[in-house]
Amino acid sequence: MVFRHPLVRSALLRTASPNERHAAHRDLAELHEQDAERYATHIAAATVDPDEEVAEALEYGAHSASGRGGAASAVAMLTRAAELSPTAAGRSQRLEEAAFVAAQAALLDEAHELRVTAGPQSPAAALTAAYAALYREGDVRAAHRRVAAALSGAGALDADTRARLLNLLLAISMFAHDEAMWRVAEGFCAGADEMSLLYRDAWGDVARHGHGAGDRVRAAFGRIGDGQPWDVMRLGVAAFFVDALAEHRDLVRSVAAREEHGGAVTNAMTLLQLVMLDQISAGEWDDALATGRRGLELTVEHGYTLFEHQFYGFTGLVQAWRGDVEAAHRAADRLDRWARPRGVGYLTDLAEAIGVAAGLTSGDYEAAYAYASGLTAPGTFRPYSQLSLRTLFDLVEAAVHTGRLDQAQAHAAAARDLHLPGVSGRLDFLTTAALALTDHAGAGFAAAAAHPAALQFPFDRARVQLAHGMWLRRQRERSAARAVLTEAAAGFERLGAVPWAARAQAELKATGPAAGSAADGASALTPQEREIAELAAGGLSNKEIGAKLFLSPRTVGAHLYRVFPKLGVSSRASLRDALAGSS
Repeated sequence: MVFRHPLVRSALLRTASPNERHAAHRDLAELHEQDAERYATHIAAATVDPDEEVAEALEYGAHSASGRGGAASAVAMLTRAAELSPTAAGRSQRLEEAAFVAAQAALLDEAHELRVTAGPQSPAAALTAAYAALYREGDVRAAHRRVAAALSGAGALDADTRARLLNLLLAISMFAHDEAMWRVAEGFCAGADEMSLLYRDAWGDVARHGHGAGDRVRAAFGRIGDGQPWDVMRLGVAAFFVDALAEHRDLVRSVAAREEHGGAVTNAMTLLQLVMLDQISAGEWDDALATGRRGLELTVEHGYTLFEHQFYGFTGLVQAWRGDVEAAHRAADRLDRWARPRGVGYLTDLAEAIGVAAGLTSGDYEAAYAYASGLTAPGTFRPYSQLSLRTLFDLVEAAVHTGRLDQAQAHAAAARDLHLPGVSGRLDFLTTAALALTDHAGAGFAAAAAHPAALQFPFDRARVQLAHGMWLRRQRERSAARAVLTEAAAGFERLGAVPWAARAQAELKATGPAAGSAADGASALTPQEREIAELAAGGLSNKEIGAKLFLSPRTVGAHLYRVFPKLGVSSRASLRDALAGSS
């Protein structure tokens, strides 16, 4: 129907009697019988007294709404379903369902009101109080106590409510990175459903329990499709921890976009984190930073301080790898100051990982080793610490560069002996590379370079190529080294990892001229000796030369010790003339 003036519509509604309006809604319900949401809305508006059939129609409509990105509408439908429930049990169950969906939609105040209506001792009360403590305050200890206490009365809980409480307890334990909290959570897993057991294994001690989790994640994604956003979100987190997120990136990105405005906004925040992490892994770093800004705006808007700091941390990690070390250290400091007093171990570990990245990028290998060994002792992988696995190659590289070959070998061997290659393709690739880095024969570099997972992680691949090229150059296989280092430098340049590209170019230059090019004038010097001599002749100190070429001052001094007799000089002051005379 079309009205000549919008006030005519309002006038008709105001002058109609309640019975006339109810009759109109019944007619509209019949008209939209094939549309679950519109049918439920109209039949509910036509109903005055409690009616279980109508309440069930509203529940069905709410499920449809939340599955298409309309979580806020689903809350309204479930609240109305509770009002029309003939029994106290049905009313309480629907109010709890409404409170759960409200929490997923970042409507924590509304969720609080619904839990008060449901009763202060209801499971909804424990869920929404824990959500508020976790997301807004980062209080993992209080949230963990509340949910564990609610689960202790498991005999009075229905299966869905128990699963929600258990999944939240597992998520809290994941943020805490605390072994004692994980032990409590695992104690409630007896008789849990298949999905909760998957979350336990993928979110927790994945090094010891994550074998086969990747296949379970793939099977679960096949079952749920693009259904409820909280299911996609939880599975996406599991996929990330077993390095299978790239296989489901289209679904994760589409659900994140669907839920970002008016949908399950809480889930959208985590889904955007997953999008960002996938972009970081795939080498789409500019896109990752843009996603981080979007996510940060959303978290600040809703006051979700925990997620806000996660976005700061992921941004700091990209900044560290790209060489913006000052900004990276600011991000790490911000994370640590907020997370440490609250016991949010995941974020304090993320701050350590940023320190590792900044140290490796700037060539401060002692700092990188200190941060990496703070995450986990060399030769071990700290239980329930996801980031101790993700920094596997970082620790080995830092140990090798600081002369701690025993610790590097122990860590690479621990990854192999713990069967980390069986957890994911990426861990297989990194374990192979770590073993090659600690092997004087360098036997594993070719296998690492050819690993199928390497192409999915271009930054990791370029780093391994750089290490391989450096090894080849030391073996005087200069032609092979040039080929590998050229590809590594190109990979770093595509990522915008400027310090890493400079390091690869310095190594490439040190291999000497390619076949057929003009010979260097100082034929007695190796290419690297020539470069160091030129920099020293220009007035740079050993420390400054080391910083420029990513060498230690001691190594620079050793090179100069060999350069002086080759050029027949005894001091740095004579280098310029000696080099000019040999050209």
